[in-house]
Amino acid sequence: LFGDAATLQQICEKVVLPNVELREEDEELFEDNPHEYVRRDMEGSDAESRRRSAVELVKGLLMHYEAPVTQTLSSYVAAMLARYSGDATNGWKAKD
Repeated sequence: LFGDAATLQQICEKVVLPNVELREEDEELFEDNPHEYVRRDMEGSDAESRRRSAVELVKGLLMHYEAPVTQTLSSYVAAMLARYSGDATNGWKAKD
């Protein structure tokens, strides 16, 4: 089931990416309390957050399907960086 490239792409597109994207609540926390935002994000104190869970899912997928997952996520990262490069003022979230 997970060995299929289309299935892995759907998991990355529909589960992983939406959960690692910066949301409005994240922006608000950063604006209201930047130290707390950095502490949660960098120090791992958000162990049960949606972002951390998505990262753990990717790690698990990479253990068994490294090449297709890497290829899929690399293409999404390249597209997001291109979106940022095209309009850094409005596309900054794509870089996060």
